[in-house]
Amino acid sequence: MGKSSFVINYYAHNLKLQKRKRHRLAVVPLGIPNALEAIARIDNKKETVIFLDAFDEDTEAIKDHARRLHELMRACSGYRRVLITCRTQFFPSDEEIPQQTGIARVAPRLPGEPAVYEFWKLYLSPLNDTQVDKFIRQRYPIWRWRKRNQARALVRKIPFLSVRPMLLAYTPDLIESRTAHFKYAFQVYEVMIRKWLERESGWIDPEVLLPFSEKLAVNLFTERSRRGAERISRAELASILKEETVRIDDWKITGRSLLNRDALGNLKFAHRSILEYLVVKRFAIGEPRRQRVELTDNMKTFLLEMIHSAYREKDRPVPVYQHSDLSNAPHMRMEPIYVLRSVPKPIKDIDQEFNRMGYLTSGINFLHEHIYVPEERNKAIIVTDYASRLQWQTKGSKHPLVLPSAQQYVCRMNDSLYAGYSKWRLPTLSELLSMVGNGGLGLGLDPLFDPRVDAIWTSDFTADTDDAIAVFGKRPGGYGYEEVKVVLSVIINKTPLNICAIKQGSSGAVRAGSQESRARYA
Repeated sequence: MGKSSFVINYYAHNLKLQKRKRHRLAVVPLGIPNALEAIARIDNKKETVIFLDAFDEDTEAIKDHARRLHELMRACSGYRRVLITCRTQFFPSDEEIPQQTGIARVAPRLPGEPAVYEFWKLYLSPLNDTQVDKFIRQRYPIWRWRKRNQARALVRKIPFLSVRPMLLAYTPDLIESRTAHFKYAFQVYEVMIRKWLERESGWIDPEVLLPFSEKLAVNLFTERSRRGAERISRAELASILKEETVRIDDWKITGRSLLNRDALGNLKFAHRSILEYLVVKRFAIGEPRRQRVELTDNMKTFLLEMIHSAYREKDRPVPVYQHSDLSNAPHMRMEPIYVLRSVPKPIKDIDQEFNRMGYLTSGINFLHEHIYVPEERNKAIIVTDYASRLQWQTKGSKHPLVLPSAQQYVCRMNDSLYAGYSKWRLPTLSELLSMVGNGGLGLGLDPLFDPRVDAIWTSDFTADTDDAIAVFGKRPGGYGYEEVKVVLSVIINKTPLNICAIKQGSSGAVRAGSQESRARYA
């Protein structure tokens, strides 16, 4: 129950109104391949309010949302009003949600009235807290108080249950699943689908039904551009079934699966989030993609949770993924996998400090996991690491800087709210050495970072001289290296956020010499 349910329920509500209060409504799902033709076929446009449902499922909008929106507005210019439903996070940022339709007003305008029609933005929440609690009380009467309390605790622990009524309805299954605990959204889908498989086991073997459902989900998602929608005809489904090594009767897939039939006889998953979960589950085990496809915001959430769970809970292999799969993923709060020292301190023995952090002078010995998510914020590119709950700037200053200038540069970053944050600082030696890798050149940082980074300032200093500590990608001559050429400082934002890319790494480290040593920083 979400966008489409809102549209359908409002359509039904409108039919119950008195004739003089009733609107003339038309509904066009944008997930179908011929949406523009459907819009054009509707007559008496001037008296019709048209609902365009699920802009985020429009395959043309996924390619270029601005161009597609203008195309739809031109097609709808003759209608009385236009309402478009869309997922909140379909647009990368609020700034990218269009404010103007591009359709000019031809009638006389009041003073101050814009020359073009504007969009009004409304946010829908299916259920509020009171309604969620009412559902729980009705589902579990007072004499089942223990179950009622368990359901309330589950909703508090997993807030997204309250904004997805479909999942809320599965609360009894979740409580009785005997699962130790739920921390992530994908775990709810695991239980929900497992219960569905158990219910259908009398008709079809779960070991056959589940893999086929996953492969079909991947097919619907990767082939949506060709089909124009995340749907498949019965004829095409029948041909796919014939290719299976295990024979499956088509009625078992169409009648006993997670698929629904639309008005045209095409098949689609009962809820898009189920398709998204199955696709990510398949991609996570290395399913080859026929083309490089952009994951939806919901898919990125599932993938991020699976990666974090694999590292923290040690309950599954780490999913196969690339940084681009998580680019601009929705922000989530997750517990760090490890906590690094954030307060600067004087280093008495640098060799001892390196050994304490796992660095070996004879080679590489860093085993810190990283869950890197690149994101663009306020026209700045940063990297969030959900393993350590740190955020990193990716590019350095244009010119090398001495340490005092580097510190002033950080202050300017905070004053200007770089990437929207005001808590940027230099990293400690522990934080910095946790993320350097064995790239052979420079610091060997992950490719997400500026390749020009070759040495980095830290906020730590030596106990004897108060000299700043710098980390170098190369160690010519070891710690006695006196001629410090270019030193680079990396800046961290301590706002607690999260994300995942595993990397083992190391780098040599030297004392920076004096504070007059010059530094470039990322």
